Amino acid sequence: MKSNIQYCHYCEQFVSQRNYIFDSRYKFTAKELDNETSYTYFGARYYDSDLSVWLSVDPMSDKYPSTSAYMYCLGNPVKLIDPSGRDTAFADNQARNDFLAALSIVNNKISDISNNISNLKSQPSTKKIERQIKGLEGELSQQQKLKDDFDYICSSNTPRITYSSDVSKLKEKEAGRTIQTYNKQTLEILSADVYVRPGMLSSYIHENRHTRQNPTLSECEREIEAYQYQSIFSHSDVQDIINYYKNKQYPPDIYPVDLIPKNYGIKEMVKYVYECE
Repeated sequence: MKSNIQYCHYCEQFVSQRNYIFDSRYKFTAKELDNETSYTYFGARYYDSDLSVWLSVDPMSDKYPSTSAYMYCLGNPVKLIDPSGRDTAFADNQARNDFLAALSIVNNKISDISNNISNLKSQPSTKKIERQIKGLEGELSQQQKLKDDFDYICSSNTPRITYSSDVSKLKEKEAGRTIQTYNKQTLEILSADVYVRPGMLSSYIHENRHTRQNPTLSECEREIEAYQYQSIFSHSDVQDIINYYKNKQYPPDIYPVDLIPKNYGIKEMVKYVYECE
């Protein structure tokens, strides 16, 4: 007899035909089910799929004052996942894995640069070494900007930010998009929904910046700053975008080379795409 288990939205079992010779304790959520209590352990707390609630308070409940501290996936298990029982930040595992991959790259760069600086400082000081240290410290400062955004997003005091790889929310060729909600009187950011194409790691840097930008900034100001941050992570990705729109604005088969601006960069590209001054 083959195992056949069907689930409802909140992971409770609807149909259960199991082979008792081999019956995995890891069910729909890929977390371990305690057969004696029928509770599922997520790492931070236990979940009761029959009642569709957590059995203890969310460790990050202060982050969601308008939501029950016992509610699973903010009441939307079809759209959201909660991999640890702490926070709901990812609508799918693709978004979660890409986010963590981008974070890992930034942390590794910071670690490598810091080690290089330490090694140089341990050597006898020369003007060449001083220049190298100064250059590396500049790189470290730039990478720290990206880490600051990740730290902000991962903080328990940050408004709810949900990441998704749902490309249906993106326009053609659009790599990412952030939708902010905020208090129009206080300008306090209340939440943000982020959509990024699968595998577009540098776009997480771009969208991370959007999640914490002042809502009163113009669209062009927001985009210029986000592309500048993205360029720190991957200059080549941003340069490809610049080249694409540069060729679209100044088609090489129409414009002679001497009429195409040589200093066409992020600001010029953003002004063209978003039609701003």
